[in-house]
Amino acid sequence: MANSNVGLVYADSYITHKPNETYENNSSEGQRYNFEQFSKENMLKGNLPHSNPMWRKSLHDKFGFFNPELKSAGDWEFFLRCTFEDIKFKKIPDILGLYYFNPKGISTNPENNSWKVKEELSVFKKYQKQFMEQ
Repeated sequence: MANSNVGLVYADSYITHKPNETYENNSSEGQRYNFEQFSKENMLKGNLPHSNPMWRKSLHDKFGFFNPELKSAGDWEFFLRCTFEDIKFKKIPDILGLYYFNPKGISTNPENNSWKVKEELSVFKKYQKQFMEQ
């Protein structure tokens, strides 16, 4: 199996502000998310895989699923759980996704910032503590 030591892959994405566009025909005008290379430090800064990761199903068998108590940061917390168990993530050096920046989305709607910031801070503090202990 190719890259059998890699649990998750991710890549950069074009950003669009119009719903239902396709990768081949979109209005991004080259605007994109440029994600950093994977490291524990970079994962603590934010959700590196962001909107278009692919991961092995076996990660759920080993580490469970997204925490249903988290409204927005469930994916980040799951990926941090994997990261702190030394699962390897790999960035594919290409633009492979199209991200619709939905102004009314759970994580992008400014009206959600009050609870979203608290949620993200609680996830950050949990894993920052583990990082400092390692």
